[in-house]
Amino acid sequence: MLVGDLDTSPLKRAPDVKRPRPGRQTEERPLTVSELENLAASAKYQRDRIEILVIGYSGLRAGEVGGLRVEDVDFDRCRVNLRRQVVRVTGKGMYLSELKTKAAKRTVTLPCSVTDELREFLATNSPTEDGRIFHGAGNAMRAHSAINHGVQTAAKRAGIDTHAHALRHTGVSLAIQSGASPKSIQAMVGDSDIRETLQTYGHLFDHGGQDIADRLEAERQKHLNESREA
Repeated sequence: MLVGDLDTSPLKRAPDVKRPRPGRQTEERPLTVSELENLAASAKYQRDRIEILVIGYSGLRAGEVGGLRVEDVDFDRCRVNLRRQVVRVTGKGMYLSELKTKAAKRTVTLPCSVTDELREFLATNSPTEDGRIFHGAGNAMRAHSAINHGVQTAAKRAGIDTHAHALRHTGVSLAIQSGASPKSIQAMVGDSDIRETLQTYGHLFDHGGQDIADRLEAERQKHLNESREA
């Protein structure tokens, strides 16, 4: 078995991993932490800044952020419990919808500094009567389009080419960089099937095999050292 750089991702060769749908074949470019913070700092409104930080550090969907209520946030443990999302349907307008699958109803941990900013935001920005943290004028719901508008306005100010869905990939990318496994990412993003996670985010994992090669090198050196001492 050769260990080293692979010219083709093993995901492309795995027979049980389907190719992504045409609309999902374009790989989003995740932001670095520096770019994410610059984007948040360039937001026009404090609300938009917090939405950017929440998505960028958690990988939540924009609609899930729009559906967050005060009771969904555990400020002491820096967690958000996801149960609802704001959806927009032609002919029906916007409404709160229960997340449909067991996997989608999940708990995601945020950096505590982000939940601290969320707490500070609530100190000066009252939630709606139904508890929604983020809202527009007249307590309007924040669907994907509204949140994405805030992201793109900040992106233009910061000189960064990005959008709300790319921020979701940013959250996943940063989690992978911190050592998260594919199963952890699956739970984080709320996928029911690990294959869906790999189809969408597999390119963010290191398929070059350097970590495997390093571990094998360590084992070989251990063996060689023991042989010399024998």
